[in-house]
Amino acid sequence: MTRPRFFWALGLLCACATPQPVGRHESPGLESTPARLRAGYFELPAGLNRSPSRLTVAPLDVVVRSPTTWTLDNGLTVYALEDHRAPIVQAGVLVPAGAHDEPDQQLGVSELMFELLVSGGTSRHAPEALDELLDSRAADLWAAAGAELSSVSLSARARDFAQLLPVLADVVRTPRFDEARLKTEKDRLLEDVRRRADEPGSLATRAVLKAVYGPKTLLGREAQQATLEGLTQADVRAFHRRLGPQGARLVVAGDFDLPALKTLVQRAFGDWSGGDVVARDYGAPQSLVRRVIVVPRATAQAHVRIGGWGCRRASPDDAAVRLAATSLASFGIGRIPRVVRDERGLAYVATASVGVGPTTGHFVVDVDTKPEQAVAALTAALSVVERAGREEPLTVDEASSALDATLNSFAFRFEGALKVAWERATLDALGWPQDTLSTFRQRHAAVSLVELNAAAARLGQADALQIVVVGPVEKLGDLSRFGPVVTITDVDRFR
Repeated sequence: MTRPRFFWALGLLCACATPQPVGRHESPGLESTPARLRAGYFELPAGLNRSPSRLTVAPLDVVVRSPTTWTLDNGLTVYALEDHRAPIVQAGVLVPAGAHDEPDQQLGVSELMFELLVSGGTSRHAPEALDELLDSRAADLWAAAGAELSSVSLSARARDFAQLLPVLADVVRTPRFDEARLKTEKDRLLEDVRRRADEPGSLATRAVLKAVYGPKTLLGREAQQATLEGLTQADVRAFHRRLGPQGARLVVAGDFDLPALKTLVQRAFGDWSGGDVVARDYGAPQSLVRRVIVVPRATAQAHVRIGGWGCRRASPDDAAVRLAATSLASFGIGRIPRVVRDERGLAYVATASVGVGPTTGHFVVDVDTKPEQAVAALTAALSVVERAGREEPLTVDEASSALDATLNSFAFRFEGALKVAWERATLDALGWPQDTLSTFRQRHAAVSLVELNAAAARLGQADALQIVVVGPVEKLGDLSRFGPVVTITDVDRFR
């Protein structure tokens, strides 16, 4: 078969053409020069032929932009940050309402209500009409129900934002709560509750948090099948009456003109009123006494959790506690993974995290291992946690590594304008000081080794640690050596 003349000519042209470089930027020391074979390997370019220990890297410096803020006469605070790199605008209404505000007999009502805000229609739009409007504008609308704060968010093309911001306002202010959509959302939440016992790692974490906070407290309770099944449209509407402009925040980021945005916001939210903010009673923290909670499950791994108190939000030792937790096992570094996983090979996963909150916060160590190694892995992890800051203080090198990891990860909290504005609004809503972001690096860098070890010692209070093990009981070994053992079969009924 004869090749077409076009392909013959194209091949000739390509063969004769001189290859052109893809880029013209010079890279001193990394030029593409012929490699020389030396002692069985190719010699590295000059720019790479140096010891990593001798490399110097300039400190990562992050300048956090500040959104423009103003407050409407009704109390709604607006955070706006322009970003004209893409013709997109994102907006979200952040409200001080969530699971901590639910009546005991209606656990789950906040999540049901917020899901219905975006799926159940508004006073002006039936659910199907709202769906069609958003689809025709390639816009996204979603909700996130939280414990203390919840939100409803919109993402739209800049050219459609003036039309869709009033829709976001309608969703938040005058929802329809369609009965058919209510049944659909309730069924979905019920299925989530039925399935949450299927994931053993999550089961272990839920159990340890209940053990730390108390299962009946605002911080430890969860939605149950019985409480969800009993929810009605009237319950959802009653919870919605908590929403109002006082304490709420509107966050807008993207491609907009600020004077025009102020006019749009005033029209959409300026006459918003109402709201019923109720004070939350967290009560005094319970006294923690060392115990071992076993949850029998026929699993291939044993999921071990060690829990205790972290620190209160915005407390003076917040930075020291965070750095101590990082020194022990956050960001894949630290003493726990080094000892338990790397040196002794006793775990697949060995990490730790600290959470701050309205009361004590929490500190949790995660260790996933073979059931037959549960005792050995738990012994090793407990030894690290209990001795850090005391018999085996954290070192200067460990403190330096933790500080580097913390400061470098700080930059990833601000990858876009929306993250910057949302972070600021969230911190304000939770009562953090105004300079929390601007002083983040300085506050963490100022933590002394003495303060770091004091925080580590507090995290590892041996008599107060709560231990949870999920796995096959017959393979776990003798766990009574770690404290009084309590066996529970249903975390939802844990008392």
